[in-house]
Amino acid sequence: MDNIQKDQQVNILETFDGWTIDRRLKQLRKIDKDDKILFVDFDSELGQAIFEKKILVAEQKYLEKSKENRIDNRWEYDYNMILNEIMVVENVINKLESEL
Repeated sequence: MDNIQKDQQVNILETFDGWTIDRRLKQLRKIDKDDKILFVDFDSELGQAIFEKKILVAEQKYLEKSKENRIDNRWEYDYNMILNEIMVVENVINKLESEL
């Protein structure tokens, strides 16, 4: 990147679950199986569900990393609750995506 001038730098956008996250435009984008580009606003029902899943997946990863440090017996319960919530949100996302 040293050879690229500051105004020519390329922003690499974050991705999650097949969606590209464009914080500047407050949009999610995804190419579907028919090569159609799907645009979803952050504040739409689908956008909110995708971010909910993103948060839950982050919590899941945190729990996985912290398993050995937990001194209580709630780890498995907490972990299973997160997995169940992820499944619920995935069902919502799949339903909303099918309506696009």
